[in-house]
Parts: sequence; C-alpha cells; structure tokens
Amino acid sequence: MDYSAYRILVDTPAATAALGFGDYARSLTEAIETSAPQFAIGIFGSWGSGKTTLMRAVREGLDPARTIGVEFSAWRYEKEEQLLIPLLDTIREAMVEWARPAPAGPASAAAVGITEGARQKALAVAGVVGKVATSMIAGMSLKVGLPQALEFSFEASKALGAFRENAPAASPPAAGQPTSMSRQVSERADPDFPQSVYHACFRSLRDAFSSFRETAGDVRVVVFVDDLDRCLPAGALEVLEAMKLFFDFEGFVFVVGLDRGIVERFIEHRYLSPHTGPRADGAPAHGPAGAPLLTGGEYIKKIFQVPFNLAPVRLVQLHELLAALEHDARLGPEQATDLRTRVRAHLDYMVSEPTVNPREVKRYINAYVIQMKIKGGLDPDVVLALQTIANRRDWESANQALVAYGAEFLQAVRDVQAGDPSALAALDPELQALPRSLLEYLEPGRPGHALLQAHNLDEYLYSGEVSTQSFGPLLLDALRQAAQLRRGLAGDVPTQQALESVRTLDSMVGRLESVPQMQVLRRSIADIDRALSAVASGGSVEDLGAVRRDAIELQAMLRDLRRRGA
Repeated sequence: MDYSAYRILVDTPAATAALGFGDYARSLTEAIETSAPQFAIGIFGSWGSGKTTLMRAVREGLDPARTIGVEFSAWRYEKEEQLLIPLLDTIREAMVEWARPAPAGPASAAAVGITEGARQKALAVAGVVGKVATSMIAGMSLKVGLPQALEFSFEASKALGAFRENAPAASPPAAGQPTSMSRQVSERADPDFPQSVYHACFRSLRDAFSSFRETAGDVRVVVFVDDLDRCLPAGALEVLEAMKLFFDFEGFVFVVGLDRGIVERFIEHRYLSPHTGPRADGAPAHGPAGAPLLTGGEYIKKIFQVPFNLAPVRLVQLHELLAALEHDARLGPEQATDLRTRVRAHLDYMVSEPTVNPREVKRYINAYVIQMKIKGGLDPDVVLALQTIANRRDWESANQALVAYGAEFLQAVRDVQAGDPSALAALDPELQALPRSLLEYLEPGRPGHALLQAHNLDEYLYSGEVSTQSFGPLLLDALRQAAQLRRGLAGDVPTQQALESVRTLDSMVGRLESVPQMQVLRRSIADIDRALSAVASGGSVEDLGAVRRDAIELQAMLRDLRRRGA
C-alpha cells in the first residue's frame, strides 16, 4: 500500500460543529446576543476536549453587525511584562477591523448593517484604546524608574484626562511655559485632572465605550480568551485579573476556554496562607499554613457568571468524531477507508474509558501515519496493535514486557492461548495477572492478533521508538538490559550474566545524556555493580534482597522515562 498521500490530522479547531457542538454554540450565541452585555462565560473542559472548536463555532454564529469579535490567545503573549497591554491592543485591532470598509460584496460594512457613524466612532474608540495601552506602558516605566518616565506618565494622564466628546487633543507646552515639574504641580491641582494613570485609563475606556454604544446602538464587544490553561500560573492569573478592568463596562462579554481544575490549582497556589499559627495579637491565623485563603472554585465563581461544562465525547460518538476528522482533514479515499475500517477496529480497544479525548485520537492516528510513511512495508495491524497497547494504561505491564522480552513475550501469550496458563508467569511473575481485555484483543479473529504473528518484532519496536521517543532505541536497549539484569538476580546467587548486564547498562545510560534522573540512575547502577563485584571476587552479599529491589527500582525509573517520552 502507498502511504505517500496519507495526511496527518492537524491540531486545529474542527471546521465542522459535530458531536453536539452545533447545539452548544447556538445556545451560547443566543445568550451573548440577547442578554445584557456585561458578563463572562467560562467554557470548562480538559486538554483536547474541543474548547477552541466550540469558541470558534460561537464566534462564527454571531451577527457581525451587532458584535465585535476579539480573539485573544493568552499563551501567545505570555512573555509580555503585562498581559493587559496585548489584550488592549487586540481589542483596538478588532475595532479597527470591524470599522474598516470592505471591498464591495457580502462582507462589506454596508452589507452587514454597520452605519457610517458607528464606523467612525469605532475608529475613534480604537484610538483611545491605543492611548490607554501607551499610558499603561508609561505607568510601568515610572514603576521601574526609567529615564523621563515621570514626564511620560504625566503627559499620558493629561492626554487621557482630556478625553471627552469633541474635546480637543492635549497639546505640548509652548516655549516660555513653566518647566515640566512646575507645570505638573500646577496642572495636577485641577480638580478634574487624574492623579493616577490607571484611574485615567479606566475613566477613558469607560467614557469611550459608553460614547460608542450611544452612537452605534447595542453593539457588543465579545472577547474570546483561549489557551489560558497552557500559560504558566502567573500568566493565567494575570489574564483573569486584566479581564476585571472591563467588568464595569456595559457592552463587554468575555468567553474564556480553560481547564477548570488546572486554573483552580493556580489560584489556590497563589493565595496560600502564610500563617503557621496564631498572630502576634493572639487572634487565630486566617488559615492553616499551606491552606489557600481563597479556593479556586470561589474565585472562578466570581469571574464567570455563566459556567459551561463541556461534556466529554462519549464512546458511542467515536464514529461521528472520525467522520468529522475525515472531513476536516480532507482525507483521500484510500486513507478514509483505512481510517473507517482498520484504524477504527483498533481504536475500539484503545479507548478504555466511557469517554473519548479527540486530541488523543488525533495523536494515535498521526503516530500510525508517520510510522507507515517511514516504513511502508510494515504490517499496519501490527503497528496499530503496538500503539493500542502503549496507549492503554491498564495494559502497561504488557507494553513493558514487549520491550523487555520481545518475541519471548509473544510466544508466552501464544502458549497461554494454546492452554498453558502458567507460561506468562514463568517468563515474569509480574505478567501473571495480565488483563483479560488484553488477552481478548490478541485472540484469533480480533484486530490485535496480528501482533502474535509478527516475524520481526524488533523492527516494529525500534521503528516506533524513533517516531515517539526522544532517545528512541537507546532507551529501549537500556530497558532490555535492565530486564536481563533482573533475570540474572533471580536465583540465590547472582550470575556472571547479571554483572555483565549492569556494566552494559551503565554504558547505555551514559549515552542518554541529559535525561531526567540521570544522576539517580547512575548511582543506582553503581551500587548494584559494587554488590555484584563483591560476589564475583569471592565475597558475599549480606542482603541480596536489597540488590534485587534496587534492580526493580532501576527498571521502574527507566520505564517511567519511556512512558513520559524522555
């Protein structure tokens, strides 16, 4: 089969509103367009559950004449010193885009019902938003003590304070006027002059958007905030704090996609109680040391008036999900057929929970496509079987046994199927209780049975490691050597094979370079080596059980590295 035309599934929002998302989007769109525009919607869902897809469907359903859609990706701007600045700039840009005359056609401003007065007012407000962003930068400059920051901050406050309907723009001082400092002191005495840049910013935004609604009517600014749970804790909380600036402005609706559990943990970490006991005045502490002063759930409730918990994709919807992926990726006929038949048969076993994560399904399909592109001569069912076993958490023992024992493990499974129930335990006592669901998957007539017929298992294993692991075959070799070490320690007296294994393993681990736990691995190997060397030179090991436990722990560390894609 030719896999050259096979496509990977790009991790972008779905173009089709499948899996009930059409109904979700419609209800949220109606709420945004018909309710008083002064609230925030929280779309709560886990990683890969479709939050971005739903938000995009909501935006596409909004009336462009009545809404100004703003897309703010928090993750993109995380390195900004203050995330409020790019948020303001994104709002400014969206207002300019909304007001800009489009070429004649269905998308033009006139066609969607935007009046010339509303268009001009939107441009004026965009200018005010730009001034506010500049003034915020002035306040930041003053805070860090940059040269001329005081003058910059004063001029920013003056420009913002002058904003009124038809008010003239602030002009620079003419020659012969008082010096900057004396002028500032004089003008700050004006009862209407804002003393705080931040207060001036708030007042200017309030007045500007109020004036805009008086001219444009019930036009609302809908800000979609995405990727919040991808940010580091400080960035995620800064975005939520920045949103508060707009909560007192009528005309703003925020739609935020986030993993509620992650953000709640961010919040609780931020507000941990510093108290360890009673205060100096004898009063009780605000809370026990390490306990949050504010729970994440309480904070989320204060921010989002409309919580929307995105329902997980149910297993029975897998067919609909695959159809949507096929449509969005524009798969060719051959790949589409392969997806619906062969891949789907394995996916039915890969998904062990009652619900499906769409992103995990994409990753599974993409790993298969890439491996078949690399080695098109492999049996696709064997490739899919290995991926299926690797993705099932409850089949982890079999996944590790494939690496450690290779063809011996497959033979032991065949022996069990032939009527020898002790074959797996004889290979490794840990394999005595393999899940019944795995053995069923490998039975004749089931999609996983092709794995038991693979003639060159190593070719499949090493090919898969290259496409999924940072250290690829090196880590697989190290795991196999760790299994040999455990075998050598199984008897009453360690064998020469165990000593050779631990030294070979030390060399392999040294080639893994900067993997996590490198030093711990090397120390563990050195301890085992010393104990085995003592036996080889005629000494004795007082506690051989401790050496065996060290070997088991060493193997577990290597397994963990592979599981995390080291």
